[in-house]
Amino acid sequence: FFSLRGCGACARLEPVYDKVARQLGPNDIKLAKVDCNEGMCNQFGVNSYPTLKVFRDGSLDTTYEGPPNFPSLLRFARMQSGPAVKELNDSSQLKDFIPTEAGADPVVVAFAESGSGTEVFIRKVGAKLRHAFVFGLVTSSAVAEHNRMGTIVIFKPAEEQVLYKGGLEDVALHAFLVANAFPAVAEASPTNYLAYRARGLPLCHLFLDYSQKESTDAALREYRAVADDFKDKLSLLYLSRTKYSTMLKNLDVSGKKFPAISIQDTSGFNYVFSEDLEFTALNLKMFFSSFVTGELKFMVRSEPIPVSLHDEHNVATVVAHNLGQVAMDKTKDVLMLFYDTHVENSDVKEEWNKLGTLMKGLNSVVIAKYDTATNDIPKSPFDALRYYDLPVVVLVTAEDNKVVPYTKTGPTAESLVAVMEEHTAVQIVRNDEDDEDEDEDDEL
Repeated sequence: FFSLRGCGACARLEPVYDKVARQLGPNDIKLAKVDCNEGMCNQFGVNSYPTLKVFRDGSLDTTYEGPPNFPSLLRFARMQSGPAVKELNDSSQLKDFIPTEAGADPVVVAFAESGSGTEVFIRKVGAKLRHAFVFGLVTSSAVAEHNRMGTIVIFKPAEEQVLYKGGLEDVALHAFLVANAFPAVAEASPTNYLAYRARGLPLCHLFLDYSQKESTDAALREYRAVADDFKDKLSLLYLSRTKYSTMLKNLDVSGKKFPAISIQDTSGFNYVFSEDLEFTALNLKMFFSSFVTGELKFMVRSEPIPVSLHDEHNVATVVAHNLGQVAMDKTKDVLMLFYDTHVENSDVKEEWNKLGTLMKGLNSVVIAKYDTATNDIPKSPFDALRYYDLPVVVLVTAEDNKVVPYTKTGPTAESLVAVMEEHTAVQIVRNDEDDEDEDEDDEL
């Protein structure tokens, strides 16, 4: 658990992390905390806070990318505990391993003799994909019973089985699991949402008004009618508009009309099904196809581009529609403040105005601010900033457009000048009023 003192998101996640620690047994994964104020986190590739990473045998294994809630985090921790592939040594262990309850996670079982290529293969794949799938191994033909040795099978609830027919190739098995381990359409819940995120496909959210049964049933019929065509390209979920009302805004759903659909891609950007379109299988198929082929444009909120770029403090006001033009100008070093106007930022803004004034006259430097409350953060190279606790400062260097995050708390004009001097060729002359007064006295 990598965190910073003074980071609001870190403070909110820490008690959840502590609760997970209390639920784990002595043989489960060990949990630890790292204070990144001590300056030791860059070596682990940490550039946003909080960050949860799993290390195995002294090396980075995976990063947690699920929601910051207790059920999801506990599930993730338990999946990381023990061996990546569970050995099932008798029939009772195999029976207990196979899911029976509706909504339970599917499991992947390899039936393979000890030392065989299939056994080696499933252990290798299991180690890579343990964050997304549950793996088991049967090495006894007596335990396998009617399952043929040398095969790999997905077991789902309700006695459903899917046999893998591909070769012993990582990519092929992964694609098979992504396409077949999950239902084509499922109701989202706190326990399965992480599994769908770990699946690695864009998430399609269908919001329904459950109080309108006829409308809900009709929408699900249309949704399911096209599901099989996209089950290996999208995770198709449906959920209650009232139970998950807080998600509507995060997914850019207006909340004025239901059913409503929003696809969130793997970078966290949203693509919303037009409320003006009739909710039919044909329109859904066209919408999904446009997304898959890259023709669909994601939603971008932006204020109008200001008539005058700089204010009286020499600070440029940047919006979504001109962020790329200003920030990625290869002739200038650009220091950007990403903030939320609804969050108290007075101290940071005061230092920012001081910095802008200090940089006045340096044509190769832009001091800019960006209000995330009214402007979305576009994709690369700023998409990672969507998960930072605001305000966030980043430097975009001239020529190579390298993005350098400022990770210390409480940025001051002086500390930001130091960042500029460290990462750019800019030579900054500090105006010291006392020195100017002394110079004037000497001349008299």
